[in-house]
Amino acid sequence: MNDRNEKVDEFFKNLKFETLDDVENNLNELMKILFEEEDEIDNFNEMIRKTTDDFQFIKGISKSYDLLNEAVKEPDKKKAMKLAKKAYDNNNACFDALLFQIQLEEDTIKKYHLLEEGLKKEKERLQETGITLQHISNDSNELLEIRPYLMGLYTKANIYVEEGKLKKAIEVCKEVLEITQSDRIQIRYLLLAIYSYLEDENEVMNLYKKYKEENLYTLIPVLILYYKLENKKKVKEYLQKIENKNHHFIKYFKNTLKIEKGNKEGYPIEGKPSEIINYFNSFSFLLNSVPNLKYDLFDLKNEETKKIKES
Repeated sequence: MNDRNEKVDEFFKNLKFETLDDVENNLNELMKILFEEEDEIDNFNEMIRKTTDDFQFIKGISKSYDLLNEAVKEPDKKKAMKLAKKAYDNNNACFDALLFQIQLEEDTIKKYHLLEEGLKKEKERLQETGITLQHISNDSNELLEIRPYLMGLYTKANIYVEEGKLKKAIEVCKEVLEITQSDRIQIRYLLLAIYSYLEDENEVMNLYKKYKEENLYTLIPVLILYYKLENKKKVKEYLQKIENKNHHFIKYFKNTLKIEKGNKEGYPIEGKPSEIINYFNSFSFLLNSVPNLKYDLFDLKNEETKKIKES
């Protein structure tokens, strides 16, 4: 070690930087002193290359997210679209920028083709980084990396729902749940709503029992399922469960429900009106499939009130 230090000291005493060739020669000479074996030099070069590549990637994607941030804040839709496109073109690892473009696009056909092409590219990019997109564990760091791709699949499933292609939507939902059963993007709620729409009791209850959740996103599809199947006893049971979770539920059907004060963004808050409004905004296709639901729910509530008065 002392010998190497002496060589380094001697090297810096005799440094010359008269030409570009001198710079290159000096660096090569220094590396020979620092790394006694050829493999050490190769490893060092690889480390430098990777560090440089990582820096360029981070620099590029940071710029893309800055542009995307501008796009989100831009009130003019056309300008916002251009900024989002610029962000994605600058670095296609910024898949959120493509999703924002799709959100702004009104033409369903253009939206679908833009998404399909983007998903294909993003899948290839992720696979090149070593992510297999199969059975990713709940504690894996890869979950953060694949989140935009999963949101792209969620968007694809929603487009299929809008077009009435529910079987295709189910396939996409299942694809997401194959990739990660932790389902942080909550596509299971969309799948539950689709099964309820299709009156598929087995699939609804299997999914409901699998995740063992008691919230509006799981209870409302079950309630609507049993309403469609004309199982009044089950409807009462799940209506009670829903009201235990959020007592504002019936008010939604009376058109008297408003977002709570202080929640300007309308973010869904458990037990608050925003939670119910958000659910039916997100899964309007399910509510639209039962136009008389509200009247029958009113009748059920009146029956309960009458029984209480008589007892």
